[in-house]
Amino acid sequence: MNSVDAFAAGLRDISHPAPADLRCWHGGSTARRFAVYRNNRAASLIAGLEDAFPVTRELVGQDCFRALASGFIEAHPPRSPALFEYGDALPDFIGDIDALKPYPYLSDVARLERLRVVAWHAADAQALKPADFAACLADVETLPVLKFRMLPSFALLESDWAVYAIWASHQGDDPMTGVQVDRPETVAVVRPYDDIHLHLFDAGTAALIGALAAGETLGASIALASTTDPEFELGTALTRLIACQCVAAITS
Repeated sequence: MNSVDAFAAGLRDISHPAPADLRCWHGGSTARRFAVYRNNRAASLIAGLEDAFPVTRELVGQDCFRALASGFIEAHPPRSPALFEYGDALPDFIGDIDALKPYPYLSDVARLERLRVVAWHAADAQALKPADFAACLADVETLPVLKFRMLPSFALLESDWAVYAIWASHQGDDPMTGVQVDRPETVAVVRPYDDIHLHLFDAGTAALIGALAAGETLGASIALASTTDPEFELGTALTRLIACQCVAAITS
C-alpha cells in the first residue's frame, strides 16, 4: 500500500494506524495529529449531510442521523472536494438499513432533499416567459411535434409516498400533523431564478411533463398522459407547466 492509499485507509477506518512515513512539522505525535484530522474530517462530512438533509434528520432524530451518516461516510467516501456533491448515494443507503425499514418513505424524502441541493447548484438558465410560451403553442399544426427543453435545475420525483406533504410539514412548527404518508405524490423540483420551487402534480400532468423532460414530442407526451389519467385535461396541464417555470425552450 502506497502512502496515499494508507492515508485514505486511515481516514476511513479508525483501526488503521497513521501512515508510517507521516511526520509532524514540529516533531509531535503523528498518531494524535492524524486522529484529530480524521475526526475533523468526519465531523465536517456529517455536518454537511445534516445541512443537506434537514427533514430526513428530523424524521429519524439527530443521534440516529449522525450514526447512519457515520456509516455512510465509511461506506461511501467523498470522490470530490466539493462538499455539495456529496450525498447522492445516501437515499439508497437509508433504504438498505434494516432498522429503518418500518419507515419506507425516508429514502424518497432524502431523494427530494438531494434534488433540492442539485437544483441549487445547477447551471443558471432563464425560464421561458408565458408570452413566449403562448407564441410557441399558437400554431396548432406544429403542436404534436414540439419538443421541450427543461431548465438544468429541473427534476421530477415520482414516489409511492407523500414526500411533498412530509417535506412541507417540516417547514412549519407542527411537522407530520395531518400527513397521510402512504399517498403517492409526484413532485417537480426547479430553480427558475434565485429560489428553489417545489410543485406537486397529478398523475396525468406528471406523465406529460415527465415525457417532455425525457425528450418526447408534445403529441407523444399527451398520448401518454391520456393513457395514464383518463380524466387528463391538456389545458389545465399546460397551465400548470407554464406556472412551474421549468421550460427553457420549445423547438419543432
